Amino acid sequence: MPILIPPTLIFHTNHYTDLSEHLVHIKETDRQEFDTSTHDPEKEVISIQIEKYGCLEYHTLWSVLSALKKSTAASLIDIGGYIGMYCLHAALYCRSAVAFEPFELNHEKFCQSIFQNSGFRDRIKLVAGALTNDQHIKYVYFNKAQFKIAVYKRNIGQTNLGSMQVSNGIKSMPTGDLVGKDYATAFTIDSLQEDKGILPMPGSHVILKVDGEGSECRALSGAYDYLSKVHIDYIALEWTPDHMKEYQEDGIINKIYDLFAKNGLEAYKLVEKDGMAEWIKVDLKNSESWAKGMFDMALSKQGIPSFDIGV
Repeated sequence: MPILIPPTLIFHTNHYTDLSEHLVHIKETDRQEFDTSTHDPEKEVISIQIEKYGCLEYHTLWSVLSALKKSTAASLIDIGGYIGMYCLHAALYCRSAVAFEPFELNHEKFCQSIFQNSGFRDRIKLVAGALTNDQHIKYVYFNKAQFKIAVYKRNIGQTNLGSMQVSNGIKSMPTGDLVGKDYATAFTIDSLQEDKGILPMPGSHVILKVDGEGSECRALSGAYDYLSKVHIDYIALEWTPDHMKEYQEDGIINKIYDLFAKNGLEAYKLVEKDGMAEWIKVDLKNSESWAKGMFDMALSKQGIPSFDIGV
C-alpha cells in the first residue's frame, strides 16, 4: 500500500526500510511514545531542536495536541508537513492525518518515521507537492537561496530544510532541474476533492496546521471550496502582515476570515516574554495594532488554546 500519494511520487511499503542513524525516541507525558527520523542535527537546525527537546515549536505543537484530544472525531491536515512531527503525534492518538510537503529530503525522513512505528502506515498519508491557489499553476521553484533565513546558528554552517517557493509558480515543467530538489509539482487542495481517500470526507471534523514558509495564503485560498464543506475545529497558523496584505486586494483574505468565523473560530496570537508564553485574543480584521513581524496564531472554537496535552 503506498504511503506517498500522487501527483508526484509513490513510495511503496519497502521503499524506505533502511533507517539512518538519526533516530529520536519521543515519549509523551502520558507515556505514549514513538520514534522519528531526523536530518543530521549537526547540519540542520530543526533537527537540533527535535533531538534536544523532543519537538519543535512546542507551544504550538502542544496546543494542537490539546485540540486533538478535545475534538475526538477530528483528523489532522498538515500544510507544510516537514518531517512529520505533527502527523506522527496525531497517529499516536490513533487519528488519521494527511500532510503536504514538497521537499524530497523531508519525504525520506517522514517515510522512515512512518515505517518505524506500528500502525502509522494506516493512519498517515503524505502528499508530495506544493500547494497553490491557481489550478493552472503546475510547478513552483524552491527559493534555495533563502533556506538559511530561519537558521539559529549560522556561524557553523547549518541549513534549514524548509520549502520556500519563488513567486507564484509556473505552468510548464522545468527542464534540466530535479523535482523535489529544485522545484515541486503544484496543485490546489480543492483539486484533490475527487481523489477519494486523500482528504477527510465532506462533513468531517478537521484540525489544520498551516506553515507553508510564506505560502499560507496561497494554500488556504486554494482550499477554500473544500474547507467550506468540513467542520474546522482548530487551526495552528504561522502568519505575517505581509502574508495578509498579499491577498487583501482581491478580497480572498476576508473570505478566509469569514470562513473561520462561520466555524465559530476565534483568533489568538502567541506572545512570548521573559521565558513565558500565552495566547492573546486578537481581532483578525483589525490587525494593525498587533500584527508585527512573523508570529504564530491559533484559531479556536474551544476558548483560549491550551498547552496541556494531558486534557
